[in-house]
Amino acid sequence: MTDSQPGRMRPVARDEALRLLGSVPHGRIVFTERALPAVRVVNHVLDDGHVVVRVPAGAAVLRAVGQVVAYQADLVGAGPLLRWSVVVLGVAEVDNAAGELSHIIRIRPELVSGEVLDLGALPAIA
Repeated sequence: MTDSQPGRMRPVARDEALRLLGSVPHGRIVFTERALPAVRVVNHVLDDGHVVVRVPAGAAVLRAVGQVVAYQADLVGAGPLLRWSVVVLGVAEVDNAAGELSHIIRIRPELVSGEVLDLGALPAIA
């Protein structure tokens, strides 16, 4: 244990990881752009266990449709202290929608991993 990590992270089951992911409004979608890793911060919702984001026409992430992408979200507390982190891997699919944010990207989770801070692992304060 170090001063920058006063507790231990412990893995959580898929259902708990998805519940945590659904409790925050934004995360990061990771995809390949011109053979290099690219990351975009986006808002999301969870719909029937799928990660759903809306993006404008022409967004770079639309070129990742049909490819495996990663989606990551976390919650940072005081300190900064990482409270939890979730990563979803799945294929990006797209649907058209009306309005300025004219495309919906749906990620059907193939792999889900999550970790939460084990508060029981925090050192006692003297």
